[in-house]
Formats: sequence, structure tokens, C-alpha cells
Amino acid sequence: MAPKKRKVPGAGTSKASPAKRSKQKHGKVGSSVWNTPDDWDALVAASSLSTSSVSVRRPRPRGLNSLVKCCTEASARGFKRLWDTGAVIVDGRAVGRGEWWKAGWDGLPDHLKIGVRDAVFRLWGGYLTIDMISHLFIFPPGIYLPTALLTSIQNIEGLKPLHPARTISSSFTSLYFTHSSRASDIALAGMVWWMPNLENVNLKGCSLAGPEVVEALIKQCPRLKKINLRGTKVGEKEIKGLLDAFGKQLEGFKVDQVIFQNINDTFGSSPYPKLTHLCLPGDMLNAPSTDFRARARAHGQTVAHPTPRPTPIDSIIQWNTLSDVFPAITHFSIPGLLVPPGTKLDIPTNQLVKFKLGPGGPPVPAPTLTSLITKQSKSLRTLHLGHFLPTGDEEFFQLAEAVEGCQAIEEFVLQVDRQGSADARCDRAMAAAASWIFHDSLQIKWSSTLKRISLILPQGVKLQAPSPLIQQVQVTPVLEQLDLPGTEIDDLAEWIAQFPKLRSLDISGTKLTDEEVFAILDACPLLSRVDLTSCRGVNVRNRRNIFKAWEEARGS
Repeated sequence: MAPKKRKVPGAGTSKASPAKRSKQKHGKVGSSVWNTPDDWDALVAASSLSTSSVSVRRPRPRGLNSLVKCCTEASARGFKRLWDTGAVIVDGRAVGRGEWWKAGWDGLPDHLKIGVRDAVFRLWGGYLTIDMISHLFIFPPGIYLPTALLTSIQNIEGLKPLHPARTISSSFTSLYFTHSSRASDIALAGMVWWMPNLENVNLKGCSLAGPEVVEALIKQCPRLKKINLRGTKVGEKEIKGLLDAFGKQLEGFKVDQVIFQNINDTFGSSPYPKLTHLCLPGDMLNAPSTDFRARARAHGQTVAHPTPRPTPIDSIIQWNTLSDVFPAITHFSIPGLLVPPGTKLDIPTNQLVKFKLGPGGPPVPAPTLTSLITKQSKSLRTLHLGHFLPTGDEEFFQLAEAVEGCQAIEEFVLQVDRQGSADARCDRAMAAAASWIFHDSLQIKWSSTLKRISLILPQGVKLQAPSPLIQQVQVTPVLEQLDLPGTEIDDLAEWIAQFPKLRSLDISGTKLTDEEVFAILDACPLLSRVDLTSCRGVNVRNRRNIFKAWEEARGS
């Protein structure tokens, strides 16, 4: 008699897994993203869809931090734990939370509170409540509320809980409350009314700000010097009121998305002798009639951008006599500039420090930019160019040489709309300009001054890396921010490694591999932000954690 087989405990009662039953029933089970982890990497890497993949780490210090800086950062990092210190649970509720922090906070001088506040907003903005913000972080001389960081106030409509106490309200001279889409015009006006000594008001992106805010500023804030109303619903009537009331004392004035119908009436209080920072819509003088697209469709025409009308002869503002109205301008932003060929922007020689055209709007005639930049070659520090259009090679080279001639450039941005300029000639010219600037200015002429360069062209740019930079220049480059999304450059990693002071790098859409990115991190120890979105050569699991992957690879 054959001996009985010994039964393994539990063997007879175990059940086959769903995958095993499926295999028994249907045969071999194919691999999928659910049972093979490597397939997920392959799937995402091969996919045309890609989420934002930005790796960050704590910014590296620029030198030996002061004791104040160290204490500020330590306090901010430990804010939540320090806030909970001393709390006692009574009937299921935490009682006494924040008392320990408040005791130390009240004794801190206001000028030292600013650094702690900014760091806490950056690290703990989503944790802060309205009550905490109101009682801790609103103190003279300015209210600083970056709504994008503060979750609790992003969607509130009434701002009364954020009003400073009446006993100190007259001590506030600045209000920074930006990108709030829910705060009503009346609520914003109420906050302005509460602080009669405001000199600097920034309501950029508060889309409901309008007539009520402007009326409060005119009636209640006689000392107003700077105002930013970009992205609001203020109109020409409100702008006229502000210029009439404060024009002679204004130092900064920024508006956009405004349709001007009567320039002479609106700017009738000109000139504005103290105005240095100015932002105006670029089509304020040469906008075509509002029905130009409808008329084009009626005639079977395809219109990418409007054709500018000539500036009216009797207009109080003329581009070629701009300095008559704004004699002190140093920072000029003119998004969507719309001008006919032959236009010249007159600003006193070597007075302009920053010129921002922006990516939007129709292509600007290249000679218009050439004449402006040439006259400002010794003073320009920031140059942000958008769409421009040369009519031939000569105009292109003249513009490129004018840009290269700027002796003290610290920030240079060349940026096209996300969908392109809608003009193939413009796109080709900007791609050629990117290549020209890359080879001549970035490599040699600007190496000792340039701290940021961004070449953002949706069609991508193919550039050929020159010989090693260190062999051409005797000084160490000071570049800190480099944005080259979608750019093709031979030996890109080796070239980037020549900028040891880099702190921010955007190489999204390039073909770099993990090892090449690691080599960049080896050579650039100050890097704290790297954008690897759509970098197909980088392991998908490392794109958001490249610093951790680099430390593991290097065994550190």
C-alpha cells in the first residue's frame, strides 16, 4: 500500500488569485501597467502626454548666511510645530495653540518680521487660516498678501477680517493683494478706504477691481505714488480720474486690457514728470476698428493679427515724441505693441533700464525695436522681446547687432506665444535670432553680466554648441537662470556644465539622459530647480526627484 502524501498545512484551503484563475481559464496572462512596474515607465516615456515634472530642493546660500537669516529660515521651517507648542486638549479641542509663538512674535521688531512672514507664506501658505494671517502677518508699514500662496483667502469675497486695526491703519503705506478672482470691487475699495496713507497699491490680477476701488483711491489716498491695476476691469474713465488726481506725483502706473477712445481727454493732465515705471496696452494709439475681423471674414480673408492704423495727427501722445509726456521713464512694458512700419519710440538716450514687449500681440516691425535698443545700449539691464518681423536679412542683422551692443544686459528673454506668432516669417526670424544671440552674446559678450536667459520658442531651436566657453572668456560666467525648452544643442550637458553659478534650469522637451543630467548637477552645485518635463531620455520616476536620484547614484 502506497504511503499517503503528507499534506502541507493550508495547501488544500488556499484559493487561487484572480490573476492565476484568469491564467488557468484563459491561458498565459499578458503583462500590463497593472502587473509590471517597468511598463508604466515605458508607457509614460513613450506617451505624448506629460505632466509638469519640476524637481526642486532648498535654495543654496549665496554666501555665509547671517545669524538673522539662519534664525528666519529656522523659524519658518518649524512654524507649524512651534505654533502647536503649549497646546492642551480639552474636550477634544486644542486649547492654547499659538500662545507660545505669539509671545515671541509680539516682541520681534517689525523689520525682522518681514523675512519670517515671507518664508512662512512660502512654506505654510496652505496651513494658515484667515485669523492667523490677520493677527500675525498684517503689520506696518505694508500689507503683503500674495493670494496665490494663501489658500484660505483665495476664494473669499469679503475682506473685512483682513482690515488692520484702526489704531494702526494710518501707519500702512503699501498694499500688495494680487490675483484674487473673488474679492469684490466694493470689498477691495473698503480695504483701501481703511488705510488713508497708502503710497503703493498693487492689485494685479484682482479681476473684479474697478470703479469703486479707483474712487476710494482718489478720495482717500492723497499720497498715492505707485499703482498696479493690470488684469482688473478698470476702464478709460477710471484711468483719467487717477491721472488727473495723481499724475504729477505718480512714479509707477501699470494698466492693460483697456480700450482707449479719447487719448487727449484721458491724458490731458500730462506731462507726468516723476513717472519712471509704466505699463500701457500696446494698441492704445493704433488699434483698428473693433469689427476688423468681421469685415475680413465678409471678404473671405484670413486675419492673423490686426493691421495698425496710423496714429492720429492731433493725438496728445505720439510714439516719436513719447518723452514729452513721460520724460522720466526707465521701466517700460508695452504688451501687444501694435504700430505701423516706420514707427520710432522716443525715449531719452541711455535712460531705459527695462524694456518688455512680451510674447503676445502682432509682430512688431524690426526697425522700431532696432532704433529703440540702439539708443539704450548702455543703460538696458532687462530686455524681454516678443514677436518681431524683419522684412529682409539687412533688418534682421541690424536688430541682432543692436541687441548684442547692449553692454550691461542682466536678463534677456526671447519668447513666442504658446501657439506661435501666426506668422511663419516671424517664427523663422525669432528662431534665427535665438541662434545668433546664443552664439555671439551669451557665449562671450554677456558672460560677465548676464544672469538670466530664456529662449522660449514653441517650434524649438536647433543650435550648435561652440567651442568650450572657458577657453573663450577669461571670467567665470555669472548666469543663474537658463531656460532652453525644446532646444536641440549638440553636447548640451557639457555646455550647461560651464555655468557653475546656475540656480534654475529649464531643459524640458530635450533629449538628455539621466547620466547627462547628473553630470550637470555635478558641475552646478547651486542648482535648486530643474524642469525635466517631457525629457524622454530621463527615467520618468526621476523627473520630479532628480536631486534624490542624483544623490543615490553618486552614493551621497
